[in-house]
Amino acid sequence: MSTQNENRVIEVNFGNKFFVDANQTPEKSGIYAICRGKQENDGWSFSELLYIGEANNINERLNGNHEKLPKCIFEAVLNKEKLMYFVALVPNHDNRELAEKILIWKMKPKFNDRVDYPVADEPVTVITKSPLGIPSVIKVPVHG
Repeated sequence: MSTQNENRVIEVNFGNKFFVDANQTPEKSGIYAICRGKQENDGWSFSELLYIGEANNINERLNGNHEKLPKCIFEAVLNKEKLMYFVALVPNHDNRELAEKILIWKMKPKFNDRVDYPVADEPVTVITKSPLGIPSVIKVPVHG
């Protein structure tokens, strides 16, 4: 357990790489973002963040019976777009789970049901790299 003055820092690097085929996502632990977007002349453009999740095996989660994937697919098809899967490898389970909650709370993706304030027993800073409009630094103080 940390003292009140310590600040947990969690790095979440989605980078600029994404997958349009869920089968190509890594079989590693991390956080994933499901978005809709379209291919244009000069590459792909991101339209909307639909869902943020975490998994011990991202590939298995996205290719299994993911309860939100049908809604995400319908949303993309409705807008004549495709799904884009962004991945940030976060091996530590506690960090992964907390960072996921913080990102959902901050971004409020369309198909995430719970957007509660992320409770932690220490201040947390999430540092992100993302083309998804996610702030590069998200600070969450202890909530009492």
